[in-house]
Amino acid sequence: MRARMKLTLAIMAAAALGLAAVAQANQNDNINAAVALTLNVFDETTNIGSTVQPGEPLTPPSNSWCPENDIQRYAGATLWYFVTGNGKQIDVSTEGSAIDTVMAVYKTATSPSVANVIKCSDDSAGDLFSRVSFQSLAGAGYLIQVGGRQLCPADVAPCFNGAGVQPAAPPTGTIRVIARFTPPPPVPPPPVVVRPPPPEVIRPATSLSPKPYFRRSRGRIVYLGIKVGKLVVRQLPTGTRVQVGCTRGACPAQVRTAGENGRVEFPRMRNRKMRRGRQIVISATKPGAIGSYIRYFIGRNRAAKVELCLKPGDKQPQMKC
Repeated sequence: MRARMKLTLAIMAAAALGLAAVAQANQNDNINAAVALTLNVFDETTNIGSTVQPGEPLTPPSNSWCPENDIQRYAGATLWYFVTGNGKQIDVSTEGSAIDTVMAVYKTATSPSVANVIKCSDDSAGDLFSRVSFQSLAGAGYLIQVGGRQLCPADVAPCFNGAGVQPAAPPTGTIRVIARFTPPPPVPPPPVVVRPPPPEVIRPATSLSPKPYFRRSRGRIVYLGIKVGKLVVRQLPTGTRVQVGCTRGACPAQVRTAGENGRVEFPRMRNRKMRRGRQIVISATKPGAIGSYIRYFIGRNRAAKVELCLKPGDKQPQMKC
């Protein structure tokens, strides 16, 4: 008698523990007790013993379901979760669950309905788990409904239309849910701008080899200007056009083109006398290059040199190019 009583008490205790475990496992069976999900952290529980609340969307016997491939899919023995938006894309998945699931995400924190469902999912990419991705609003609350998948026969729409047709009981077992932050696609790199190479700059070296030009008057030396020993322009890119002229017709205009040695000489300037106040003007230009413009100002017994530059296509020299 005592042994039988002990056995009965043990069975009752085990049953109570089982009921307590189910009750603990199903703490989020009710919409109002939705479990808050932490981004990128799995929540694992079971829907054994879970129920469907009156008026709960996407569950039998309502006239709303999750349409996928033209098949009515319901969620039975549902669990509820909650996630707060961060203003970015959020991906919710039941990957790793032991049963075939149906999931829906609602744009509400309190009252889910067909009117505010964002999206529902049955099978993701041919797998039995569900997945929903959505753009969240920062600080907004979203309810997530997960349950075992229930199907209607293909020739009945919907199941609960008075015909007495009932879907199969929902599967129950371990359900894993995770919400992840989906980073936006990487910003494509800016287009590569191919900039043209900077223009070539002509910086020639010039020499006059000047000597004082003077005459004697009544025993005194009177400086009249300079006498050019020879005019040579060096360090020129091949193809540079060098032009030489003088103000007041003091020398004939002359043009030379630099060869590979980068050097041109003007024989007609050799030993040419240049009086004070005259100028020797040298320009070195090449298509597409920044040219050089040099003036020699002839003084009493020396020549002062001023260098300017010419932008491509310009005719007036400048101090800077």
